[in-house]
Amino acid sequence: MGEGSSRLKDVFGLFSFYCGSDSSLTVKIMGSPCYAKVYRINTVSGSEDRRSRQSSDEERYYMREYAAGDRLRDINWKSSERLDALITRISPLNQEKISRLEIYFRNYGPQRPSIGELWLLDRLKARLSWFIRSVKEENENFVFDVYSLSDKWELMDWESIDAFFLELSAISFSCEQDSLPIPDAGKQGELFVFSCACDVALQAFINSHNERSLNLFLAADGDGADITAEENEVDILKLRNFPEWGIIPLSRNLIKNRKNPVKVNLPRMLIDYASVKI
Repeated sequence: MGEGSSRLKDVFGLFSFYCGSDSSLTVKIMGSPCYAKVYRINTVSGSEDRRSRQSSDEERYYMREYAAGDRLRDINWKSSERLDALITRISPLNQEKISRLEIYFRNYGPQRPSIGELWLLDRLKARLSWFIRSVKEENENFVFDVYSLSDKWELMDWESIDAFFLELSAISFSCEQDSLPIPDAGKQGELFVFSCACDVALQAFINSHNERSLNLFLAADGDGADITAEENEVDILKLRNFPEWGIIPLSRNLIKNRKNPVKVNLPRMLIDYASVKI
């Protein structure tokens, strides 16, 4: 969000006064992409949509041309011979399976975040966008149930995904810790959690849902972190570039909040390091 005002001065700069009215403008700005780090995404880990069948349901089917992966026993040889092409019988209840991935975007943080904390949130959004795009490009049949503190999205196609990315760019921190929906213990499949070092309740969330396989994507402060150049990259935001961009950050955003860093350790986790430099 930007704020603007106008002031009228004399040529010598001795007198000045405000004129007109103050104005403000809110613009959604999408962040830069993140590094494409190596992370094995198991695209068979989602919970599948299941429906009970009756034997009579298998008798209702439609025909289409054979595609790679179809079962040989579903090929209609009589129709294939007549049409000179392989034709497959597809049951309405035996179409491509649609799997769902549960994603929890934990945008917990201070009410008045510093530039460094906002930079961590930006890098977390970039990693979430990378994850959704990577999985969708690998398997078009995946549907994403995304939860944030204030909203929920069902991403079924690229149109809904692009619309979500635009909304995601405007999401900020929230200090309310009890508004995120609790994962259903009866569901199967993995949980994908996106959080940053500002999330002081992250470990409690992990401990309360350890019955399911959990994947954690964490944005952490790169200052003083024990990292090596071969294994990790640090996204650096340079404050000296702000005047070139025509931006003057608020003074309160330059003050770094001193809090104990969040430390978690999971078998399946990816850490993005980010820091702010002069």
